[in-house]
Amino acid sequence: FTFEASHKVTGVVVKQYQALVPTKAFADLEAKDESGIVIQTFNDQAEAIKQHREGIIRLVHMQLGDLVRQLKKQISKPLA
Repeated sequence: FTFEASHKVTGVVVKQYQALVPTKAFADLEAKDESGIVIQTFNDQAEAIKQHREGIIRLVHMQLGDLVRQLKKQISKPLA
């Protein structure tokens, strides 16, 4: 997985940055399942980092969601 790519456009080198992005971040994406992750290319490195962070959080949530819910239930129970 390459995070940075350079492309030459009319003689100018343009850097692009890839990020894992939650599908819900796309307003025009016609995905029925909004719980997925897609790879998107950004021209701005800061924006790519921000979106990638959100994508990683979503991936962790997808993998650990049930465990987190169980832990929340256990934590919310009063101690006897």
